Amino acid sequence: MYKVLLADTDQETIQNFRRYMSASYPDFKVVKSLSGLKGDYLGDITKADPQLIIAEVRFFGVNGPRIFAEIAKNLPEVKFILYGGYNDLDYLEHSVEDRKVDYIIKPVKPTDLGRALESARGHFEILENRTKQLLELGETFRQKTDEFRSLFMHSLISGVITDEDEIKENFRHFNLNLDSDFTAVQIKIDHFKTVNLTLSIEEKHYLIYRIFNIVDLSLAKYKHFCFINGFNAVTAIISGTDDIYELMKLLENVKIEISSKLKTAVTIGVGRTYKNCADISTTYNEAESATSQRFYIGYNAVIPIQFVDGDNYITYRYPTWRERKLIFAAASGEFGYCKNLLNEIFNALRKSEPLPGKLIAHTVICILIAMERYLIEQNKYESVKVGSFFNASDAMNIKSVDDGYTYMFSNLQKFCEYVMEVRRAHDSNKLLDARAYVDKKYYETISLQKVALEVKTTPEYLNKLFMTYEKIGYFEYVTKVRIEIAKKFLTETEMDEKSIAVNIGYDDGRYFKAIFRQHEKMNPLEYRNLYRKNA
Repeated sequence: MYKVLLADTDQETIQNFRRYMSASYPDFKVVKSLSGLKGDYLGDITKADPQLIIAEVRFFGVNGPRIFAEIAKNLPEVKFILYGGYNDLDYLEHSVEDRKVDYIIKPVKPTDLGRALESARGHFEILENRTKQLLELGETFRQKTDEFRSLFMHSLISGVITDEDEIKENFRHFNLNLDSDFTAVQIKIDHFKTVNLTLSIEEKHYLIYRIFNIVDLSLAKYKHFCFINGFNAVTAIISGTDDIYELMKLLENVKIEISSKLKTAVTIGVGRTYKNCADISTTYNEAESATSQRFYIGYNAVIPIQFVDGDNYITYRYPTWRERKLIFAAASGEFGYCKNLLNEIFNALRKSEPLPGKLIAHTVICILIAMERYLIEQNKYESVKVGSFFNASDAMNIKSVDDGYTYMFSNLQKFCEYVMEVRRAHDSNKLLDARAYVDKKYYETISLQKVALEVKTTPEYLNKLFMTYEKIGYFEYVTKVRIEIAKKFLTETEMDEKSIAVNIGYDDGRYFKAIFRQHEKMNPLEYRNLYRKNA
């Protein structure tokens, strides 16, 4: 049932519409009719919540455009059927969006109204199907919420998500009862490779789930979230605790319970407590590092990071994966991306100040060495040498975070500009290879994907090269080559149109004829006759 609002100063017209819809379109129900503008008519329209408004185009007078806009704003899915004279068409264009309108010329004929109602019905059916699909998708998503929540937590601990507001928004979205003072804990099975040999696939999955369950229940007194972080590890993010000794006591009991119930030894690493949720990746890195120290601290233990790494915050805040991305971006000459990564890297270092002497200098040197190594591994841009742009002695004399940032920013900008020059030459060679392939194989079915594979690039990038250097896309270039060959056949041989089409890669002679005419403004035979006449 579709709700309809009628608006016309002529009561007879309203009654005629009612009768027609009742007899021929019973699924359209009139919920309100207006014959004049009285009181809060906009409020009344919104309250009636019609899906379809059928109105005389001038019903709302000079304020029509504003009123139509208000209705569309309050009822974004509403559809309009308006009727009026030919002279009202200009008025209509300024009233409502075309996508929501059918317009009928007065006097309104039943067939015209029927056509408009059929169009409206089709519109509503599309909306209903879309709504149904969204509801079904929403239900599927709700069934998969645990998977998406776990995916979010993995992104959080890995440092992919660092914006404080975004993290809090995700906490609310996934109903995570976490607010402040965050501590990460990692529970890892000891000697897992050996344990794994004794377990079937089902037992391995069951074991880590039982460990997860014990940890989750044991931390019930805290605001927390647990998730399985591998077949041999469970991670817990605990909120609202700042007493490390109370937490260690609890974790000792967790370790004992796992050992007693599951006959499995675990080591538990504990990160420091941080107030901001953006530091969850830092406390997780610390917990993971603490767990890895079991090879000399001892297995089957609870190890806070303070016991093994003192006051070192730098190692765990430093975004190593962003450094790797910086190296890849620099080798591609993408300075804009490099600049963003530089900001993140050096902001992380600023958070850890005061820093040990020479740390910034050594960090910069390590980045440069990694860049040089990656370029050698690529074996692609032999002329690009990191040392030509970054003076090593200047790097070794860097003393502050700001000096390091300035050094990297200015030199990296020049480096990226040069890499882009080299890339352009490299790209030019790729384009030459692609053109040579097309020039040689023009009579075959040569798809963009096939040629891109030949020159070792993606179809999208190859087409971009054609657009950049040839000012036409790949397919336009192929057509251009084929047309030039066709012109030679027309002027130098007696081949007919169909034979020429086959010889230049077209199966359909009519298609070839149409393409030729599009390019040369004449048919192939007309071109042949014109050429011979002028010869």
